[in-house]
Order: sequence, then C-alpha cells, then structure tokens
Amino acid sequence: MGVEEEAVYYLLQRAGPGHRLRSAFTRGSLRGWVYLEAVMDAALVRLLERTPGIIRTRAGLIRQAIDLIECRGLLTMKNSNTNLKEGKWARVRRGLYKGDVGLVVAVKTWGVELLLLPRLRPPIAVSTLKRKRSSIPPTPVLFDPVEFLRTYNIDPKEQSPNCYTAGGFSFEYGLLRKGYDLHSLSATMLEMPSEHIFLYDGSEHPALASTTFPRSREWTFEEGERVVALSCPLNILRLNPTVVGRGTVSALRENHVEIDLDLGEGIKPFRWGRVRKDIKIGNFVTVTTGKDVGKTGWVHRVNHGTVEILDKVVRGSVTGPDTSQVMNVCASTESHALY
Repeated sequence: MGVEEEAVYYLLQRAGPGHRLRSAFTRGSLRGWVYLEAVMDAALVRLLERTPGIIRTRAGLIRQAIDLIECRGLLTMKNSNTNLKEGKWARVRRGLYKGDVGLVVAVKTWGVELLLLPRLRPPIAVSTLKRKRSSIPPTPVLFDPVEFLRTYNIDPKEQSPNCYTAGGFSFEYGLLRKGYDLHSLSATMLEMPSEHIFLYDGSEHPALASTTFPRSREWTFEEGERVVALSCPLNILRLNPTVVGRGTVSALRENHVEIDLDLGEGIKPFRWGRVRKDIKIGNFVTVTTGKDVGKTGWVHRVNHGTVEILDKVVRGSVTGPDTSQVMNVCASTESHALY
C-alpha cells in the first residue's frame, strides 16, 4: 500500500457528515495525487491538513479543481508510460518476489495480476519463532497440492482443473497468481535464470502457450558469434525445433537477437528463445549454469538442444579428452548455457 492509499483510507475513516466528502480514491497507475468528490470548505481543509501524506506548504494545500466533464475519465485514466498488457512479462520491484519475472494474465484498474513461480516459506517451528527470519527468499518450485498438504497440514481446495486455493494463495498449474499495483513492477531489462524458464515451461499453463520467454540470465552471446536460429523456442522442451538458418550475431537487443544469416538472406531478428550457439563436435566449451557449472571439456555429441561433453585430463604435457572414460565423464547440458 502506497502513501496515496493510506491517505484515502484515513480520509474515509475520519470524515463525518460535516466534511461533505462524497468519495475519495487514487489511481494505481498514477502517483502523487488523491482525488476527492467534495465541497472544499474549511472543515475539509482542516481534515486534509491532518491527513498523513498530504503535502502542505506555507501557501496551504496543493490542490487543483477538475472540470466536471473530466470527472468520469478519472476512474479509468492511466499513466501514459504504462505498457503492461496481458501476455507480457514484468519484473517485481519489491517484497518477497523482488527481482522475479512474472507473466501478466489480467489488467485491473488498480494494477495487474501476475503468474509467478511460488516461493513458499517453510513452516516455522516453535523453537525458531524468536529467531530472525532469513532474508534469503525460498527457492522457487512449482506448487504441488499433495506436497503442500504434507508440509503445511493445509488441504488445498481445487477450484477448477489444476487451479487451487491454499493458505490464502491462488495457484494455477503450479504457478502463483498474485496481484501488484503498477508501481511495484517494471517492464524493462527483463531476464530470468534458465532454471526459472524450464519451471515455467514445465507448468504447461495455457497462458504460456502464446508467449515468448525473456532472455535467460546465463545465456551469453556476443556480436560476431556464430549461432543457429530455430523454428520454435528452445524452452518448448516437448518439441524438437528444426534449424531455419545459421549466421553471425549482428546486434543484441533487449527482446531479440539480430542475425546476419548465411546464404545472402540478410539480417533478421529472432527472439532469444529461438537462438542457440552453433556448437559442433570437437569444440572446447565451458558450462555456465546448472549442476555442472564450471565444467570444461570437448563436445562429444550434439542432440537438439543439448550437448554431451568429455572432461579434459592432463597426461604429461598433453591435454585432451579421456576417451576411455566416456561413460563416466560424459555430461549433458543445454547448448545455450555454454561458452
């Protein structure tokens, strides 16, 4: 709740018949103003001067009359800079989910509703009640009604197929549905860990079918690097995307990569999820994310979105793959998570 909402709450609680205040509200997409339908007499001015958050100067209250023909428009007005729409992604700026990126599934007059990866705190034991709660947010995991019942002893209520309410939260296909005002969100500089992308994809929520995921935080591309463009996003793990072209990275944009395609096709934009490194057998690579992060080796096999690498070993002054240990040292990793 912002200072504007607190001011409105105070006014509606303290105003009496003598203040002649008919209504008070604020717009979630606009900050800095509280809107009143009232007679601005001395009694109401005194109440406003006592209201927390209302700016007072030596000249008095900062106020502005609104023409009657514009009053109805106040109820639906939005900040012209607001660009959050259904199907778009937004980053949470405060609270437990600060830094997380969620999908907008509904736009309301007060803000939007997002689908987020749940971060559910573990139950607090009696012996730890006096301890300071950890500032580290819980690891995100898809909601499981059976596991929730086992952990919290709360039986989730199924509202519709794959949709539950439990502990005051709403879950859809394993994802948390949560509301935010527009000042708690940002639609710029969006990226998320690759593990989050795969969790979202694993939920199989219908709203994700027609959206494109933001760039993975660990994906590293550089201008001039050789890449492969795919027919569909890499995060759609249930499909085997086909290669539609190979080329060189021309430019890196916030929502896409510009690729100078071979065979004279020119420069074309591709969404981040449709681009992967043009890795070939024999390349030396470094894993940049996942359980094998930091591992280095030579590419042994390339299979759709994954590669298998062989650990390097040192024999005297010669460094190379230990082909006799293929089965023991072979490790699979996503091809976009490699240098």
